[in-house]
Amino acid sequence: MIDQQVLIDWDEISKQMSSKAVGRRIYKIRSGNGMSMEYLAGKIDKSRSTVSRIERGTQELTLEQLFSIAETLNVSHFDLLSD
Repeated sequence: MIDQQVLIDWDEISKQMSSKAVGRRIYKIRSGNGMSMEYLAGKIDKSRSTVSRIERGTQELTLEQLFSIAETLNVSHFDLLSD
C-alpha cells in the first residue's frame, strides 16, 4: 500500500528537478536492475510507450505513477526526485 500522507514541497522539487532528470533516474535504476520496460509498464498498469515517454522526460508523472514506479523499483520516491 502506498503512503499518501507524505508531504512534498512540489514547488521546491520542480525548481530542482526536471522531468528529464527524473526519467533518467527511472531508466538508470530500471535498467541497472535488469528490468524490462514492458515489465515496469505492466506493474504500473501503463503501456510500454508511456514508460518510454516518462523515461525520456516527455511525459509528466502523476503522483500515483511516481509512487507506483518507486514501489516497483523498490526505491523511495525521493530517490527518483533527487540526485
